[in-house]
Amino acid sequence: MATLRGLSDSNCAEIDNLGRFAVEQHNKKENAVLEFARVVKAQEQLVAGTLHHLTIEVIDAVFGCLYGSIAYCALLTGSLNSGGHSPGWKEVPVHDPAVQHAANHAITSIQQRSNSLLPYVLQEILHAKAEVIDEFEKYNMLLKVKRGEKEEKFNVEVHRKKESGFLLNHMEQDHSKC
Repeated sequence: MATLRGLSDSNCAEIDNLGRFAVEQHNKKENAVLEFARVVKAQEQLVAGTLHHLTIEVIDAVFGCLYGSIAYCALLTGSLNSGGHSPGWKEVPVHDPAVQHAANHAITSIQQRSNSLLPYVLQEILHAKAEVIDEFEKYNMLLKVKRGEKEEKFNVEVHRKKESGFLLNHMEQDHSKC
């Protein structure tokens, strides 16, 4: 596996979310009942995406005592690097923290553009793709949202210049059944 930027310490706000996700995945795989306590150590390595190396402190949920720590390694593509990789849209995991942030930004923007008094609440990211062009990341997502009792779907495209904020570039309501 080629290193594009070497191994560095992570100090990203999404690390706790990634840690919680890692514990959920561990519990499913091992049929365990562990609870996330904290991330002890986090490093990231840029490859075709971002490879996260986490050491996570967990609690045995059955006995309520400190279990120890588990190691978790995940390749997330929300911070794709286009150098040396084929251009175009790539499928990305909906649980990727960058995808989650893009979706949350889209919901906030949809709410701001709406004249509805009922808030839009993100229910689920149904599908996500990402593309990197030069310094821009683009996220194309299908979002399932709820507004009051009504469920709706939106196709959205969110852009982010690296090291900058998100911008909702396009949105349209998807009229297929929820």
